[in-house]
Amino acid sequence: MINLVYTYGDYSIKNILPGIGITLEAVGPITSQTTSHSVLLLGEAARGPTDLVGLTSALSARAYYGSGDLCEAIEDAFGEGAPRVFAKRILGAGYTIAEAELVDTQATPNTVATIKAKSAGAWGNGVSVTISTGAIKHAEQDYFAGNGLEAAYALSQADFVNPQPDSAYVRVNGVDKTIVYVSEGMAAGDVYLDYAKGTLTFYADEYPTEADQVTYSLWYYGVDVLITDNITTEYREDLKDLDDMQAAFTSSALATMEIAEGMTHLPDIGRTALTGGDDGATIATTDWNKALLYAGNELEKLDVVPTTVALTKAEVQEGTYDLHVIASQWATSENTKFRPTIVFVPTLPSETPENMVLEGMKRSNRHLAIVYPSWDDSERRKNLAVLHAAREAWAPLGESVAADENRLKGANGLHGDLEDTINNDYVRALTTRGIYVVVKTRAGVGPVKGITTDKLDQFSRTVDQRTANFIIRKCWDTMRPFLNRKNDTDNRETMKISVDNFLRELRDETKAIYDFVTVVTPDRWNPNMVHFLLKFIPMGHIEWVEVAMKMGPYRDLAELQGVA
Repeated sequence: MINLVYTYGDYSIKNILPGIGITLEAVGPITSQTTSHSVLLLGEAARGPTDLVGLTSALSARAYYGSGDLCEAIEDAFGEGAPRVFAKRILGAGYTIAEAELVDTQATPNTVATIKAKSAGAWGNGVSVTISTGAIKHAEQDYFAGNGLEAAYALSQADFVNPQPDSAYVRVNGVDKTIVYVSEGMAAGDVYLDYAKGTLTFYADEYPTEADQVTYSLWYYGVDVLITDNITTEYREDLKDLDDMQAAFTSSALATMEIAEGMTHLPDIGRTALTGGDDGATIATTDWNKALLYAGNELEKLDVVPTTVALTKAEVQEGTYDLHVIASQWATSENTKFRPTIVFVPTLPSETPENMVLEGMKRSNRHLAIVYPSWDDSERRKNLAVLHAAREAWAPLGESVAADENRLKGANGLHGDLEDTINNDYVRALTTRGIYVVVKTRAGVGPVKGITTDKLDQFSRTVDQRTANFIIRKCWDTMRPFLNRKNDTDNRETMKISVDNFLRELRDETKAIYDFVTVVTPDRWNPNMVHFLLKFIPMGHIEWVEVAMKMGPYRDLAELQGVA
C-alpha cells in the first residue's frame, strides 16, 4: 500500500476545539529551534535508570549504563557526531531495585538510612557499602532548654570521643560543667556523658529547668564510605553526619541514600550488601512499546522532537521483526502530535538479501527506515541503524548522509560476507522496496541513497524527510500563536509572512529547499477556519549523471576549440 497523504493533528476536534491540521501530499515528480538535532536511543543495558536520560557526551554512557547494547549505542552515536542523545533503558515487567538498611551502634539498633542501587535490576545485588571510622574529629555544637526532669538528654550523635579534648564543654547558663564518663560517684557540677549512647545526664538536684539553657560542644569521629559493585569503586571521606552522607551519595553512580525519619546517628561501621534487585520478566514486545510511548511523552514535556530515533534490537519474537511494527506505529502516532521523526531499525546479523526483499514489501512509512545490512565488521560489532540515525541527526538540513564526505566515521566494513553478497542487482531490488541499503565504497560505509520505507519517490529520501519534518514542526510553532485571533486580512497576512520568512531562509541560506509557494485564504462557509496552502520542492541531490559524448572527424576540432 502506498501512502499518498500524511496527516498531522487531531482532526476529530475540527470545528469543535481550536487546533491546527497539516496534510503532507506528494505533488508532481521530484528529481532533484524547532529541530533539535538529537537522537533517541532505546535498548537493553547492564544497569542504569529506566527513566529518560539526556546526554551530551559519550563519557557518561559507562557511568550510567555500565555495558550492553544501549551503552554501546550511546558511545557510537556520539562518535558519529550526534550533538545530543536521549536514552531509554528497556527492562521486563516486575523489575525491582536492590536495597539495604544501615543501622546505628545502639544495643537495640535503629535503622538510620536506606541504601538503594542507583537503578533497577539484578546488577544492584553486587553493590555493597562499607562504613569505616574517619580520621577527622568533628564537634557537635548545639543548645537546648532544660525540662526539669530527672532524665538523660539525647544528643544528635553517638559514639563520642572518650575522653573528650580540652576544647569540649557542657555549660548551663554559661557555667561550665565537669564532663565525666561513668555515672557512679557523680558530684555537684558534674555531667555524665554516655559517649556510646550519645546522652547527657546532670547531677541530682542540678537538673536544668525550662528557664535554663544548656550549650555544649562535644567531639566525635566522622565516617568514610566505600561504595563498590566490584567493577567501579567510589570513596567518600570525612562525612560528619547523615545529611553529609546523603549529599555525598547524590554524586554516586552506584547507589542513593535516604535518611530514616527522625534519625541523626551515624551508621555502625562494617560492610552491608544490597539485596532484592531483579531484572523482572523476560523483556517482551510490549515493554519496547511502553518504552517508546514513555520516551515520547517525556520528550514532549521537554518540547523536544528528536531528529531521529534508533532501536538497538530488530525483534523480540524470533522471525517476526515485531519491533519494526511497533516502531512504525509509534512514529505514525507521534505525527498526530506534530512530532515527526524518522525511526531507524536494524535487521538480524544473519539476514539474507532475499528475505529483506520480502520484508521491504511489508512496510510503507516515510517515518521508518529499515537498515540493511545492520552490522559492521568491527571487533565489537556496531549497529549501523544506530550509526545512521546519529549521522542523520548530525547532518545539516539539506545535506545527504549518502554523500562521500558525510559517510559513517566509525564503521568498519560490513558484517560477514555481506559486503560481497550485496551486489547491484540486490541493491536495486532492495532500494525499490524501501530498504535503507548500506554499502562499502572507497569513501567508506554509508547508504546508497538513504531512504525510508515509503514507496513514493517524494517520501522516500531521508534527507528530504528531515526537511519536511522541520517544516511541519516549524509551521506548528509559527501558526499556534494565531489560534483564537481575529480571522481578518491582517492576521492572515502576518501568518503568511511568518511562514514565508523561515521558508525563505531554508531556500536562500540553508539551501534545503529549491523553492516554495504559500497561499492563505479564509474558508468560504466557516468564519472560524483558515486554509493555508504550502508547496515546496526539496533541494535535489545528484543521483544520476547522464553524459552525452560526441565523436567526430578531425574537421570538427576547430569548432570544439572555439576557433572561428
